[in-house]
Amino acid sequence: MLIPVDRSALSIIAGYFGLFSVLCFPAPIALILGLIAMWDIKKSNGKKHGMGRAWFAVVMGVIFIIVPIIALLFLPGTTTSGGGFYEPAFRD
Repeated sequence: MLIPVDRSALSIIAGYFGLFSVLCFPAPIALILGLIAMWDIKKSNGKKHGMGRAWFAVVMGVIFIIVPIIALLFLPGTTTSGGGFYEPAFRD
């Protein structure tokens, strides 16, 4: 069995939340846990590792928080008025 020795548990958890942030729901959790894991790793003075996983969680969290917001603003049919800045050429 492979056990992550000297890895920050928070970075491992944050990495999985970052992976599942594609579903958009865990994206804010991935962002928060990634930032906390980075702080925890820096505070350990080199005893803990996993900064790459923490960065992955932060990046994925930010991407999948921003992408749905942009999609809601600009894609047609996502709001009751017909979509963000999209105006159809013909109206019934």
